[in-house]
Amino acid sequence: MGNIQNIIGPYGTFKTDNSTHDVLFQLDEPAQLSMYSLVSDRTEAIPNAWTLYGRVSENAEWVQLDARKNEWEKPTTHYTEKAFCITTPGIFQLYKVTFEGKSFLLSQVHLYI
Repeated sequence: MGNIQNIIGPYGTFKTDNSTHDVLFQLDEPAQLSMYSLVSDRTEAIPNAWTLYGRVSENAEWVQLDARKNEWEKPTTHYTEKAFCITTPGIFQLYKVTFEGKSFLLSQVHLYI
């Protein structure tokens, strides 16, 4: 995959203290996502902004598919899932979610076809 880093599955706690951080997904076959969801961890530290991108191959440009800011209030329970429809869907094999903010904690990121 060249210089693409941090390819993870949809399970496992993900934490960052950076100002932005990318979570990358590579599908076996290109697909058009209809929505995606984020699952909080056992804390209330959630990201306040993020952008979803897609690209057709490793050498192609990233295309912005969805961007959110301040759309997720603090979860009322641990492991709260919040789903988001993709505003500009397309068929891609690689997907990236760029999270903004410091010290947030997520349990899962789900992609839905």
